Amino acid sequence: MMAQLPRSLNIIQWNCRSFRRKAASLQQYIGTLDHQPDIIALQDTIVPDIRFSSYTTHANKHNTSVCTLVHNTCTAVTVDLDLRDTQLEYVFIRLLPIKRSQQPVYVLNIYSRPKSHKQTFIEVFRKARKQARNAPLLIVGDFNARHPSWGYPQEDTKGRKLYDLMALEGITLLTEPAYPTRTGNSVSRDTCPDLTMGINLPQPRWWNSQENLGSDHFVIHTSLSYGRHKKHQKTVKLIDWAAFRKTENFPFHQTPTSYSEWAGILLELKNEVTKTIAPTFEAPAIDSHLLHLWDARRQLTRRWKRQRLNRRLKTRIAALTAKAEKYAITLAKENWFSKCDSLTGSLHTKSAWHLLRHLIDPDSTRGATRRSLQRVIHGFPGNDANLLGALQSKYVNTARDHAPIPKYDGPDNPELSKAFTVIEVKAAIQSMRKGTAPGPDQVSIGLLSNLSDDMTQLLVDKMNQYWDAGTLPIEWKSAQLTFIPKAGKALNIDNLRPISLTSCAGKVMEKVIQMRLTEYLEEQNLLPDTMYGFRPHLSAQDILLQLKHEIVNLPSGTTQAERAILAIDFKGAFDNVRHFTILENLRELKCGPKLYAYVRDFLTDRLVTIRIGDLKSPPITMGDYGTPQGAVLSPLLFNIALMRLPEALNEISEVRHAIYADDVTIWSRSGNLGQIEEAFQQAASVVEKIGRNSGLECSPTKSEILVYRNNASDNTSLNVQLNGTQIQEVETIRILGAHFNNRGNNSFALHKLKTSCLQISRMISRVANRRRGMKEHDIMRLIQAFVISRITYSFPYLRILKADEHKIDRIIRVTLKKALNLPPWTLTERLLQMGLHNTASELFQAHHTNQVMRLAITKTGRKTLSELGIEAPIQRRGKQRIPHEWRQDFIIKPLPRNMHPQFHEHRRRARAKVHDKYSDAEGAFFVDAAGPVNGKYTASV
Repeated sequence: MMAQLPRSLNIIQWNCRSFRRKAASLQQYIGTLDHQPDIIALQDTIVPDIRFSSYTTHANKHNTSVCTLVHNTCTAVTVDLDLRDTQLEYVFIRLLPIKRSQQPVYVLNIYSRPKSHKQTFIEVFRKARKQARNAPLLIVGDFNARHPSWGYPQEDTKGRKLYDLMALEGITLLTEPAYPTRTGNSVSRDTCPDLTMGINLPQPRWWNSQENLGSDHFVIHTSLSYGRHKKHQKTVKLIDWAAFRKTENFPFHQTPTSYSEWAGILLELKNEVTKTIAPTFEAPAIDSHLLHLWDARRQLTRRWKRQRLNRRLKTRIAALTAKAEKYAITLAKENWFSKCDSLTGSLHTKSAWHLLRHLIDPDSTRGATRRSLQRVIHGFPGNDANLLGALQSKYVNTARDHAPIPKYDGPDNPELSKAFTVIEVKAAIQSMRKGTAPGPDQVSIGLLSNLSDDMTQLLVDKMNQYWDAGTLPIEWKSAQLTFIPKAGKALNIDNLRPISLTSCAGKVMEKVIQMRLTEYLEEQNLLPDTMYGFRPHLSAQDILLQLKHEIVNLPSGTTQAERAILAIDFKGAFDNVRHFTILENLRELKCGPKLYAYVRDFLTDRLVTIRIGDLKSPPITMGDYGTPQGAVLSPLLFNIALMRLPEALNEISEVRHAIYADDVTIWSRSGNLGQIEEAFQQAASVVEKIGRNSGLECSPTKSEILVYRNNASDNTSLNVQLNGTQIQEVETIRILGAHFNNRGNNSFALHKLKTSCLQISRMISRVANRRRGMKEHDIMRLIQAFVISRITYSFPYLRILKADEHKIDRIIRVTLKKALNLPPWTLTERLLQMGLHNTASELFQAHHTNQVMRLAITKTGRKTLSELGIEAPIQRRGKQRIPHEWRQDFIIKPLPRNMHPQFHEHRRRARAKVHDKYSDAEGAFFVDAAGPVNGKYTASV
């Protein structure tokens, strides 16, 4: 067998003669290769839906006997040639390169059945050539056409026409007739029905593996000198953070004068303690017994070719083939369950959750997202400059506001204006996710969390310097804008979700300011009580609770009352809010000159660089609209921009409202439909006016109205308009993830829940069974994460009848039985006696209790409970805020990690020596805790 080149395009073609039973054999065969093939072209698969690990299936919807598998490191697009000959089975793909400037590779996979004697290939070849133009075009398949040029003693009509067509189109045959691709029988010779040909191919190489894996066709390899089709494999970097934190390594004698110099020193120091190694991938070990079976079959086949009439040899070959096929299936199952066994006790790792989410939705993985983005890039009709320009015009707001920026003329705020401390900065760093991607300066949260105390002090000094000056370094105001495609939408630039990567050091300063400002606003009660987004101890479910009590479940005595819900959506709210509005409202909050100057400079003259694929735009200066995407402060600043909206809506007595970020929910149960319509129109006009003054535009097409009528035959719709367009009235409305129906019918929500739980049950059945895979303890965690959390988010706020409650209970039981490998006919009473799950009513009651307890913590929450007639529970004295003056005296080191008693014994001994060193020191105390065991904890001092 010829060696495969790692930087080449490797293709396998194989007539498998039914794929289902041979998939495991092919998987094991690929494991014997030096590099996994990039493309696998299969013919005569019989089954239409093929799934193969690490590959994406491309098939033509008009046929079921041919498909092409593309490795997940590559991106391909299926091209429909729209043939008049619908009997010809083919798959035509375009393999996309990494860069738009490079040529793609086209691969045409054809299967022509032996009985199709008069079939021609003129139309498919010419249309494929027209699509490929001057790009490489590889044609593979089982043609079943006879001609002496590829080893047949005589030609037939199909073979003669194919040969003439190849000569006319200038197509080169790669198949070597000396190595037949199909094994004959006792009365027929070995032949070459499987052909490989192409045009404009870069340095093609063809070879026959002489392995058929149980088919009568051999596996054929083709290699092209073309390595621009797949993503480069990233190297693994190991950082010695202990060496990084050593103070003597940092050049304190030369104090950095700018942030860029400070960041450059840190990155240089990090590179010095970083080791780069090539990644090692876990390839399944090749089973020697399977290799022995394959080798024995090849030897018997060679003997049989010299004695074709020996039926005994033929029987032995068939028996060996069946045995190897069965053993390969057993090996594939064993490899999978070994992987599932490793998931036990590993739900604290990201890799375990990535695998589980991939099993639920394969299209949501990073690799699938990357391939979809590649298709968007190559599907854009213009050149690179046009693509970057289109992205800038849609996702970057460069508009200028001619209104002068208001000056701060309020009093000073000593609490907000004081200098930053090391304790504050360390608390902010610890509260941020360590996996956050770095900005253009390449300083990550992981790097900042490993700074020594002296290094952190330098960062704090820089922050205080910028805080006093009221200006920020340009690195903290620069962002890199990347994109991911929106799920379920067409793949084009109109359906991308922008992701902004900003400086992590700048985010730390934002976090400190956000914590200070939030604490100030909450203590002074400066935020409206109807604003629930991005506030401590408040959530979107608090709005759903109000809808449940005032609209869905009517109070006693109002069973015939008409009521309605109006959901108003802002168009691109975070990208279009005026800086003038934010600063004007911030000035009224009396935040002090330093914080005001910081926010003003934070919003002004920001730079953004668009990056998509290998394309990168020059820096673009942002306009005077929009909060920085991905910034820590942006949600709080947006709340401040809409502070005047609740006050204006409160003047309309007939309606009530709640605001969560850019979602405005308005409801009314006062009067008849005419009065509700009038009140809704008044409220919509207020939202439209204040939104326009804030730079926001209401979207009438995304806004909806839901009406609960006391007369089911009344079809009169409410005429409420936004921007001169009537808002659509719907039967089911989606508010903050919950679906409300105007007839109290929960079939839509139940159907979505049932569908999700069915996917989760299938996932659980793949990773666990009675003997292998994940254990019950971990599976119960999966049910809690994927099933119970879905139920308790929205269903407690719907009008749940007994029948609906029974349906939810049944969904829980079915999922639980599947998880525990119990038969479907297990008695419900015995399942409940096990005490492993709660019923729907118990879940709803517990969720309601927890929500009421949470709402009782804050003033806004207590007011919400009072308006709903819910008595707030008496709060026990819980966590208290430590005064700022005390925080300087507390030094809290992070808990040591990787202290497993079996795998990290040396680390535990080293930690014990440190404790022993200070054991006799005055004021040193040692604490320990364990549990819970039977609901009880044990602590010692």
